[in-house]
Amino acid sequence: MNIAESELRLRTDCRIVDRSELYIADELFFTGTGAQVKPIISVDNRQVGDGGSGPITQKLMDLYYSMAQGKIDKYKH
Repeated sequence: MNIAESELRLRTDCRIVDRSELYIADELFFTGTGAQVKPIISVDNRQVGDGGSGPITQKLMDLYYSMAQGKIDKYKH
């Protein structure tokens, strides 16, 4: 959430999401220590978006991996 807000200027929110919202989402992704940033391509056998990584997910993935690999000076610590 911090990366999305500070680096991509996206508005984020933390709330309970109804399953029906997942079905109509343009894109979804997991984040976490193990997952890092990974697209969710389907929910209950229903394709999410175009079935791949959406543009926001891809930007977050690229930014996260660049940060983790020390390619962005302000995050080298």
